[in-house]
This record gives sequence, structure tokens and C-alpha cells, in this order.
Amino acid sequence: MKIGNALNTHVKSGKIISYADDTTIVVARDSLLDLKLTAQTANEQFKNWCNSNQLVLNTNKTVCMYFGKSKQEIMSSTPNVSLYTKFLGTLIDDDLSWTHHIAHVCKKLSQAYYILLKLKSCVDKDALRTVYYALAYPHLSYNVMVWGAAME
Repeated sequence: MKIGNALNTHVKSGKIISYADDTTIVVARDSLLDLKLTAQTANEQFKNWCNSNQLVLNTNKTVCMYFGKSKQEIMSSTPNVSLYTKFLGTLIDDDLSWTHHIAHVCKKLSQAYYILLKLKSCVDKDALRTVYYALAYPHLSYNVMVWGAAME
């Protein structure tokens, strides 16, 4: 069963984006009030669909993100509003600045660099290259088309 297709027929208040076990509901409206009401409706429709299909919604991983003006108003009146979240392996923030994702990549690269530094005296260059491609390169290359130009 294609979950995205089944959800699209049940959740009519938002656009469904599904990949593997990640599901995102996108809601866009002109007014803040209409946005909140539509998002709440989509959330309820999704919860009902999960219940009717014996699926458990992980509320610890369920967040609401808002892109636009009037952030303070929506942050104070909507539960589970987050400034950033992981979307298909990339940390995305509400300003689309990629700051959180770049910090995450830098941390991973720092860890890989430390390991490479320790291995440098123990293994040959081919082994170091293999370790680099295993530990550092995936973080540099994954989704770089999206976040790579952020520092320009």
C-alpha cells in the first residue's frame, strides 16, 4: 500500500509528502487564523487515519513549523511549534538559513577529522581515504544542492 496515496484521500486539508517512514503535511494559507485552523484540521485527519490503520503517531517527533511573518504570534499560541526540524535527513529551520544543518555537518566533520588524525600514523593513505569516504564525505555531499550555497 502506498501510504502517500492513501493519506491524500483521507487528509484533504494539506499536501502530503511521504518518503519511507517520514510523512510531512504542508499547509499554506493567506491568513494566520485560516492557517492555524487548516493545520489543526489536517493534524486531526492524520491522527484519525493513523488510528484507523492501527498506526501509532510518535508525538515526540511531531512538530509544527511556520515559514513567514508573525512568528511570535504563532509561536505563543500553537503547541509543538519548532524553529527547526529534520526533513529527509537535512535540518531545516524556519528562516531557511541552514544554520542548524551546517553546525550539524561541522560537528560530524570534526569527529571524522579527529578519527583521521588518530589513524594517520597507523594506516596507509588508501585506508585513510576509505575512512574519509565513510565518515566525512556523506555529510558533505548529502543534499548539498539544497544547503551548499547557504554561506555565500
